[in-house]
Amino acid sequence: MIRAFARPFIVIGCHRSGTSWLAAAMHRSGIHMGVDRDHNEEAIHFLSLNQEALQNAGGHWDAPLVPQQDHWTNHTPYCLLKIHFNLHRRRDFVWQIILGKTAWGWKDPRNTFTLSHWLSVYPEAKVIHLVRNADDVVKSLLNRQNTPGEVRSDVQLDKDKAYKLWQQYVDQARTYQAKLKGRFIEISYESLHLPDTHLRLNAFCNKDVGQALTALASDKYKFNKSINR
Repeated sequence: MIRAFARPFIVIGCHRSGTSWLAAAMHRSGIHMGVDRDHNEEAIHFLSLNQEALQNAGGHWDAPLVPQQDHWTNHTPYCLLKIHFNLHRRRDFVWQIILGKTAWGWKDPRNTFTLSHWLSVYPEAKVIHLVRNADDVVKSLLNRQNTPGEVRSDVQLDKDKAYKLWQQYVDQARTYQAKLKGRFIEISYESLHLPDTHLRLNAFCNKDVGQALTALASDKYKFNKSINR
């Protein structure tokens, strides 16, 4: 495998932990997070493969487990990259990646449980774990149950079940830290506005993710202010 293909950034963390904001900032900073992304900044093709593997294993996003290798369909790193960048229309991206000029990655909370597979496909991947205060995640999960266009789940009807789900995601995410060492970073959602966190992310990603986070927060503030006048 061409070495540059093996070095995506993979964002993990529980649902409702702010991974959408982080992924949007990474994309704005120059880390290509996928041509086709949903409203939660999740690359559709990686999301679909994660869902399929979890379902084959008898799990789901709200009943997570680690799929085994026989739960996955066959896919090559290059084929995935072609979809990620829409390379049949943008062949120039191939050379940009080969030359190390284009960073890339994807976000999906399900990565937290499928990461072992993705590390076998992309052995030099770098992982960002975003963790948020449990009470805020639980509150957001319960609110999502009544949000139009969002998924429904029994977990989002019960605080205890929602808290248990948060704990499962956090515990699983932290199992990778010792193995990955310098290729793993954990960031708290509550610190995403802090200069020290921006410096850590910038150094880890070799991009100005901090500036992008600040810009997105400003854009959101201006939007909310305009609709509440």
